[in-house]
Amino acid sequence: AGTGTAQPVPAKPQDGKDKGNVDTAQNSGDAVQKGDNAGKPDYSAVGLKSVSGKDKPLTEPLAVTVPLPADNSPAVVTVGDATSIGGKVSPSDIWAQSETALNIGGKLRMAEPELDKDGQPVASKVAREADKVILQNVNIHNLMDRVNTLVSDMKVVGINIGTQTTAGTGTSVDAPKNANIILDNVNVTVDNGNSPGATAIKLAGDSNHIQAKGGVIDAGEGYSANALNITGSNNIVDFSGSTLKGDIKSGGYYYDITSPENNTVNLKASNLTGNAIATTGALKLALDGSAWTGGSGWNSPDVSLSNNS
Repeated sequence: AGTGTAQPVPAKPQDGKDKGNVDTAQNSGDAVQKGDNAGKPDYSAVGLKSVSGKDKPLTEPLAVTVPLPADNSPAVVTVGDATSIGGKVSPSDIWAQSETALNIGGKLRMAEPELDKDGQPVASKVAREADKVILQNVNIHNLMDRVNTLVSDMKVVGINIGTQTTAGTGTSVDAPKNANIILDNVNVTVDNGNSPGATAIKLAGDSNHIQAKGGVIDAGEGYSANALNITGSNNIVDFSGSTLKGDIKSGGYYYDITSPENNTVNLKASNLTGNAIATTGALKLALDGSAWTGGSGWNSPDVSLSNNS
């Protein structure tokens, strides 16, 4: 499988889609391995600890870019350590005082079906699995309130997801049935002080299927704080057993003018404390056995409730 490229990218523009790698200097060092794996990105707990800490936060985003393998293997980029067989967890921390803490970009190819002699897909068989990004047991902190900054209009972001899901030909597609971005026990905490618009997760890419299992997504106490802000289109986001503190928003105006289309957010056994807003973007919000403390008002998404939500 391919591996990602770890290098920081400029904080702007964070509203657009990912356009590839940009070489800039990393303030706190590069998350790269040594020895036989020299030069390759190291997103393990040890590798992430080497590039940031509570006392040495990142001042530019840590960039994770999905590569295109030279062969026909799937690209699988993993950030953080998996839970061991015995249930032991080695959590990773990413500390930042920047506009964005973690930027995920690149193209995610869908699975390539196996073809028969007539060139038709063979049922349940694939020639290449889908590309994936997996974040596991990671705590992300972007706390700009600790910085005496003159940039009062900065919109702090925890994770910016700018990936584009494509078919084998590179053409755009609908979000895949199976998730291609996994957030497994990922906690995001952002704090923009008194400035509005802090966002824990910003989804700027198109046609992604994100599956979040557990985790606390906390956008802070500021005005217009977003647990999830979707500016891309044709995305599916599934939360299972998660806690979201902040608004879920699709589209925006004033300082964040976007018109996303065809996005779906599913909450299962989860908690949402905040509003659900579809200002200029089409959004479906489905709650299954979940609690919602908030409202929607004039800009309501298409909401469905089930299992005592």
